[in-house]
Amino acid sequence: MAVIKKAANGLYWEHAAEHVLIQPWGKDSLRFRVTKNSHFTPDQDWALAYSKEHTGSYDQIKLGEEANSCAISNGNITASINRFGWLTITNQDGKVLLEERWQVKPGGKKTSPLGIPGRELKPIIGGDYQATLRFEDFDDEKIYGMGQRQEKQLNYKGCILELAKRNTQATVPFVLSTRGYGFL
Repeated sequence: MAVIKKAANGLYWEHAAEHVLIQPWGKDSLRFRVTKNSHFTPDQDWALAYSKEHTGSYDQIKLGEEANSCAISNGNITASINRFGWLTITNQDGKVLLEERWQVKPGGKKTSPLGIPGRELKPIIGGDYQATLRFEDFDDEKIYGMGQRQEKQLNYKGCILELAKRNTQATVPFVLSTRGYGFL
């Protein structure tokens, strides 16, 4: 059974050894962390130091009925997670900006018999995990960014890109969407 609760000035979800922590981070942004490490501690910085512009608070976390869902807001952005772990990010008007693509939604129009999860964590040597994230695509969306690359197109929607520095390639793992969000 999934656990959804307020924790570490954020929203915590746990199920089947997977831990997700969503915290306010700066202005109009949220930080997402996911792991299967049993020693997961919310006060660990990981790759980012604490944001001094932190604006979120516990008052912006809302637990749904019987803790089947939960949402956290920070400025103009809201993230919600249900008991199955499906993440949805919306703007201040309720427009969906980013949504995990879970092909196992009961009764959903995007259900697949393959049962492909929106998020997968595979263990790698050393105790870390390789994360695979899948997001719903929107026909009107274009994705820009990723640093300096010798590619013919600017829109990277649907592309698979190597995250490595090369002689003629400077990778910056940040994308900007025409739907109004950025993703690091």
